[in-house]
Amino acid sequence: MFKKKTFLLFMLLVFGFSQVSLGAEIRKLSLEEAWDMGLQSNYELKIAELRLENARLDSEKNKADNILAASRYSDLQVEMNLIQAESNYTQTKDQVLLTIAQKYLEILKTKQERKLKKKQVEYEEKSLKDLEIQVEKGYKTRIELLRQENTYHNALLSLKKVEDNYYQLSRDFKAKLGLKGNSEIELVEVPTPASWYFHEEEAVELAIKNSLALKALNLQIEMAKIEVERAKVNLQVEWEQKKLENNLDLAVLNEEQTRWELINSVYKQYTSVSQAKEELTLNRTHLAMVKKNYQLVQQQQKAGLISQLEQISAEVELLQAEYQAQIAVASFYQEKWKLQQVLGFELEV
Repeated sequence: MFKKKTFLLFMLLVFGFSQVSLGAEIRKLSLEEAWDMGLQSNYELKIAELRLENARLDSEKNKADNILAASRYSDLQVEMNLIQAESNYTQTKDQVLLTIAQKYLEILKTKQERKLKKKQVEYEEKSLKDLEIQVEKGYKTRIELLRQENTYHNALLSLKKVEDNYYQLSRDFKAKLGLKGNSEIELVEVPTPASWYFHEEEAVELAIKNSLALKALNLQIEMAKIEVERAKVNLQVEWEQKKLENNLDLAVLNEEQTRWELINSVYKQYTSVSQAKEELTLNRTHLAMVKKNYQLVQQQQKAGLISQLEQISAEVELLQAEYQAQIAVASFYQEKWKLQQVLGFELEV
């Protein structure tokens, strides 16, 4: 009965694997290529790009019109509209890139997890076979065998769950990139994170310098000042002047609040990147130790000093360490990209 159930589970897994690969054309894809494809197929970005183009055309038209009738206020209004359109386009683009990158890394993590689960299944299967022999010889009980059967089945089901998740992630990712048909993709591993460092204060200065939101708010302050001066020159009633002065104060407060929130977000994200970097270093150190231990196990196995089960156990430990390292790499990149967004930089690997 046990062998029949195991065979059915095995066939289910094989069918799950084959539905991804049979008759499929495999295409290797780097993150940069995925970004390019995602940008070309995203409708929200196309809309934002057209609106930005319209804002630029309005700016050119305003410059031509103001040759005859100069209006500083009109210039500021058009300039602010252009900056807001640029900000909307940049935010939309950054969100598209970040979403693609997150899904890309998630697929790589799940792929590594699948390798780990396969090896865990191999380990539990070998443990079960060894236990069956011990039960036949009377060294182990049937209850212990039943427990190992359940452990093995759970490992098989866990592998099937990860395999299904990997297939779904890949299918969704292809749709986001605009890929159609039966072609399959093989994602290229992201490179080892290179050194990327800023002092906190330098990061704050860059964020303030590159912030389109702050530029737009400063234009609003300048426009509010013009409105106050106009009211004084035109001798508007006192309550109207007071209202315009309040509007100026509101514009200043809004700029100060946005600046404070931006600075705070830089410090917060800077800390997140630093923590992710430390975690990455720790995982690299741990992985190096596990690899060294695995090399020793391989030597012992060649010399016949350890069992096959002990060798598989060492392979599981290595794959587990590689999986944790993959998670650390993904975490570092995601925190780095978020900081790049705050600083007004283009996302890069």
